[in-house]
Formats: sequence, structure tokens, C-alpha cells
Amino acid sequence: MSVTTFEEFLIAHTAITLDWQDNEVSRGIILPDQSIVNCIRYQNQLVVTGTDILKVIEYFYQENTSTQIKDQKKFEEGVFSDLRIYKIGKDAMLVDPSNEIINTLNEIGCIRTRKKQKLFFWPTVDFQDLLQRSIKRDERNATHGLEMLQINNGFVSWQNSSLNRESDNSNNSMDLNSPTETSKSALSPIEKKNFILGKRGSVSLTCQMCNRSFKRKEHLTRHEATHSKLKPFGCEFCDKFFSRKDNLKQHISTVHHSKFSGKVQNLPIEGVPYFDKS
Repeated sequence: MSVTTFEEFLIAHTAITLDWQDNEVSRGIILPDQSIVNCIRYQNQLVVTGTDILKVIEYFYQENTSTQIKDQKKFEEGVFSDLRIYKIGKDAMLVDPSNEIINTLNEIGCIRTRKKQKLFFWPTVDFQDLLQRSIKRDERNATHGLEMLQINNGFVSWQNSSLNRESDNSNNSMDLNSPTETSKSALSPIEKKNFILGKRGSVSLTCQMCNRSFKRKEHLTRHEATHSKLKPFGCEFCDKFFSRKDNLKQHISTVHHSKFSGKVQNLPIEGVPYFDKS
């Protein structure tokens, strides 16, 4: 079945669960951009992949806000983070790469990789709530105003989109996001290099959300992740997630000590963003 509006999709979301034939494996809802969202029957359950859920949220987000997604990776991370409210056993199931359903999902085109998959029970997925979460998250980001990281004349600067729009109207330029009080002209070539590379030195790196300073770029990056409330490091033995890799390692060594090999492995679950910072 085809839909043209989000309201039609919500109706189809319910209608697609009715009157399945014994030999039916999947049904699809065709979005206006011709992408297909698949409802799969597996182990007497109707399920959907995180990849297909993302298709819905991505299309209707752009349709409802009349804006293009500026940062695709960050948008996807936000959606997959929202999907963590759906718990294994109650709202979703995990299937291993060796499971036969993986072949079906791959052939239909509703997964990106042939890895362990978290399949969400179709009736429990609240697409309206997920769409609203994405819209509100974008509004919060716009309020915070931090849009991208650029290097201008050898200096790293955060671009404040709301301030840029105001400055375009007033023709006034203000460097409110300067990471230090030191003027650019006062920095030596070595200090500039240390600043860009995040090395130890006299120049500090400042978080734009709380003004906390760091000497190393990787420390600032790790700290900034705490403001996003994302927990990209997932335990491969249970359904817990952590914002930092060292916290995940401590959890595994404490709770799953009999299974712990001493090294945290990448968690190959579709839809779970994992950043290996080692």
C-alpha cells in the first residue's frame, strides 16, 4: 500500500497488521519517495527493523518541517537513541547473524548490514512519538545554536547558527564562541598547532555548553558527548548502554566477569551507534 501523508501512514501502520495469509512473510508500506517500510512476520510476531523505522522518521521529518537534514549522521544517532526505550523481550527481540531471518531482511532491503539485529515489535512502535522527538530535538539544537566545527585561519571555531542569522541582519560580527580569552594575534605558531590538534599547552579547549576547559581535544570530545545524552556504547551481554567506553568496560568486568576477555568488542547491533575511540 502507498501513503502520501504521515496521517495516512499511521492508518496503514494499523491496517497492515490485519488478515495475514499463512504463506505471507512480509508486507510493505510505500512512502512518497518510493522507499518501502517492511512489516515482517517472524516467530508469530510482526516486526520492523531500525533501518526501516529511520526511513519513516527521516522522510516525514523533512516533510513536516520543510527543512533538509543538515547532519545525517547526527540525525540517525538521535533516532536510534530514541529507539532504546524499546526493551528486549517486551518491545523488541535480538536475532543473531546466523539466524535465517537475517537472509530475509537482507533480501527485502530493510537492513544495512548482516550483523546482529534488534527487531522491534510492529504494533508497539509509536511512530508519532518518534517523529515528535526528532522535531523537538532539532528545536533544542537550534536553541543551543551550535551548528558545526570549522577551521578559520588556523583556528577552530563553533558556528552559532542563530547568532549568524542575527549578525547577517545587523552586519555586526561577534566572536562569542572563542575558546579562550587569548587573542589570535597573541598565539605563537606552536600554540596554534597545539590548539588545533588538542595537544597539551598554554591554550585550553572550552565546552560551548558549560564552559568547562580541557587541555586535550579527545577529552573535550568525550565530555561533549555527555551533553547529548547519547549512550553509544552497548553491552554485548545485556541491554545496558553507556556514554563512555571505560564505563562499559567496568560494567562488563564487574557484572559479566566470567565472560570478560579483557577487551571491549564493537557491538554489531543494527541501529545502535557505536564509536570506537580507542
